[in-house]
Amino acid sequence: MRGEVLKDMWIKVTIVLVLALLLIPITACAQSASDIANEHKILLDTDVKVIDTISYAGATYHVVKYNNTLPYARGIEIISSDGSLISDSEIAKAVLTQIAWKDAAAQLNASDIDTLKEILETAKKINNTVPSVMSAINITRDNISELRRTKYTRDLIVNAYPEILTLWSDLRSLNSDLNEWRNSSTEMIAVLPEVINGLEDLRAGKEMDPRLANNTQETTSAFEMLKTKTDNISSNLSDTISGLSDAESSMESAATRTQRFRESISTLADCIGDLNNKTKPLREDAQLFSSSLSEEALKLSKVISEAKEKENVLYGLWNSRRGALALTYLTLGETIAIAITPVIYVGVLIYRRRRGEGEDDVEKEEAKE
Repeated sequence: MRGEVLKDMWIKVTIVLVLALLLIPITACAQSASDIANEHKILLDTDVKVIDTISYAGATYHVVKYNNTLPYARGIEIISSDGSLISDSEIAKAVLTQIAWKDAAAQLNASDIDTLKEILETAKKINNTVPSVMSAINITRDNISELRRTKYTRDLIVNAYPEILTLWSDLRSLNSDLNEWRNSSTEMIAVLPEVINGLEDLRAGKEMDPRLANNTQETTSAFEMLKTKTDNISSNLSDTISGLSDAESSMESAATRTQRFRESISTLADCIGDLNNKTKPLREDAQLFSSSLSEEALKLSKVISEAKEKENVLYGLWNSRRGALALTYLTLGETIAIAITPVIYVGVLIYRRRRGEGEDDVEKEEAKE
């Protein structure tokens, strides 16, 4: 009976010990960021503040600011979730860059992200419209070129609309501008979705895409370039549209004055009218697009500059904390040395004085003898 009781007690003790061992790592994992930060305080640290907690490359890092009585011992430490101090500069820079970008991107609100999405959709729309406009330009120029072949038809269309040859030349220039715009917009359309996704992830507290900084810089440069090209085609379209309207009515009138070439000139009038109808909505889209590009380029530029500035500040604070413990002890050692030097000096003087007085007493005693 006694043996069974002992056996039962042994089983219970064993269960308690097993549970205790299992709970040990759980307790360690349950440490708060503040507890982990306090474990890495050094001599003369006055207060500790957890700035942020960041996920990077599948790991979690706490970024902690330490204030110290000694100014050069103040700074930032990056501590992993298991309590290890991070000394790797590449990891430190990646973590601090993420904090800098998260804070800088916070100035963009939901409507700014929506505007970026609208810019993307408008760019796609214009990009899809441009080929049909370029095709209409080529058809119109080909028809004008055909009618320029003989002196009679050339004089007929020039007399009907004296600027027809200038229009032919302007359309060639417009075609070139539209082609350049399309090439530039294609690059922006490829990168902008990644920027939008990256900014949305930051706003949602997710890990930063390591390509976000470069992609945002590329997008901002693309916005600025595209803004210039958009203004160019918008201006050219405005000039062209006014000429197309006059040219269309003039060619329609010229077609009624000739029997032999009526069909050819009527075809030219129809081509010009078709081109006119396609360029008007393109001009409207381009004008609105230009305004949006300017505003968002400025906002993205501000995000980039503020992120870089904060990144440099944070990295400087992290660097300043390197070797802080050794510097603290060195400073204390120097301070103690300075403090006790006068005491030692006074002690030496007292010792010498007393020694001198003792020697005088001995001499006096010897003299008496």
